[in-house]
Amino acid sequence: MLANESSTLRWPSPKYRTDPCGFFRDILGIEPWSVQQRVLESVRDNPRTSWKSGHRVSKSNTCGGAALWFYETFDDSRVVMTAPVVRQVNDILWREIRGNLCVFANGT
Repeated sequence: MLANESSTLRWPSPKYRTDPCGFFRDILGIEPWSVQQRVLESVRDNPRTSWKSGHRVSKSNTCGGAALWFYETFDDSRVVMTAPVVRQVNDILWREIRGNLCVFANGT
């Protein structure tokens, strides 16, 4: 991750608008693995994205980071998150966003 990159850019920043994987690496300090890269590129390139996967394979981390990427790179953006059960949004997705936001805000 670039030292203090998130604190030296003005947000929302177009720098990572076309590079969600770069946002994950440079700003969140997460090296996206192959499936995460495909999902992030699909989110960037398509109005809707879905994928099948097993348990504990970073779906929530990917979704939370993608939501933060979108919000921080597009002017006047809004992010809508849904899940089959409200607990999944409130307890799981928001936990991931809060964790990523702490990294983002501290620039570390």
